[in-house]
Amino acid sequence: MSGNRFAALADDYAPPLPAIVTKPTATLKRVVSSKQADDPVFPAEFLTRGLPERFQSTVYHSKTLDPSVTRRMFLRWRLPQVCIDNPTDVTNPYYIALIKAGWCGYSVSKHFIGDRFVDGVGPVWCFCRYGRSRTVLDRPVSSLAGTVLEAGTKIFIAGQHEDGSDPDFFIYNDVTVVFPNGDIKIHQYPHEVFPPTDGHSATLLGNHVWLIGSVGYRGARGKKAQVCVLDLT
Repeated sequence: MSGNRFAALADDYAPPLPAIVTKPTATLKRVVSSKQADDPVFPAEFLTRGLPERFQSTVYHSKTLDPSVTRRMFLRWRLPQVCIDNPTDVTNPYYIALIKAGWCGYSVSKHFIGDRFVDGVGPVWCFCRYGRSRTVLDRPVSSLAGTVLEAGTKIFIAGQHEDGSDPDFFIYNDVTVVFPNGDIKIHQYPHEVFPPTDGHSATLLGNHVWLIGSVGYRGARGKKAQVCVLDLT
């Protein structure tokens, strides 16, 4: 798929300063929400009872992680990627497994290395995010490569995991495409064309998704609203 290229960006964006990750001095408490009795089978979506959709950080959920995912894969892919191409295909079995399982960085780190903070490396990539947009295509969209995004294709854009006090705090600048048959593609972008984005609106107009607004990192907020355009062709 040659589409999913960002075509426009407001002119007052400044790249954020690198995040400083420190080991927490207090024990982190996790609140477990009331979950469905049975995990839905992917690609059926997961909803926590009594929680409005806009507050859902988990799209898909499973109590178990794909057994083919190894500790070596975790160590290779646990950190968010830095890319220079627009777009860069970062699809890999580890990301796909985490998307389907709905595990956060804390859970997958504990699974593979026991103590989440044993090596002080973070943030850990995950698909549990707030402020992410979800667009469902209501019609097919043809790409320049001759492929077709079918009606029902879901496009998840960026979002934020946790808040600034958490070692896994991170604002993403990626696009995840979930096809009706369950296939997944993940595209990453340079910050210059698609900054770390959360709390935005996403509007499908023709073959483009217009993204307006972003909370973003504090040091990267300009005086104008951020506007990005994702070209699906």
